[in-house]
Amino acid sequence: MAKEKTYSGSRDPRFVTVRRGGTLEDPHHRLLAAWAADCAEHVLDYFTTEHPDDHRPKAAIEQARAGVMDISARDQARACSIAAFGRRSSGCSVVK
Repeated sequence: MAKEKTYSGSRDPRFVTVRRGGTLEDPHHRLLAAWAADCAEHVLDYFTTEHPDDHRPKAAIEQARAGVMDISARDQARACSIAAFGRRSSGCSVVK
């Protein structure tokens, strides 16, 4: 019998996925990530006004949204992102 994983960290276990020993189920984890991305995007303009050259928050929002998608859609989004920057076009069925 496999030993059940229990979370022993300092975060609230309601915000830790079941895979890591918390109580948050995957569908709720995706909803929480989408909500967090929506909230961050809502205030992104305030940050970019003060720090126009720092693209990390926008990239983090995009990554959160990609993480909410299923694996194949996320991989496709990554391939298209790479293709958009001209590094390579293979793997992206949208950008040729």
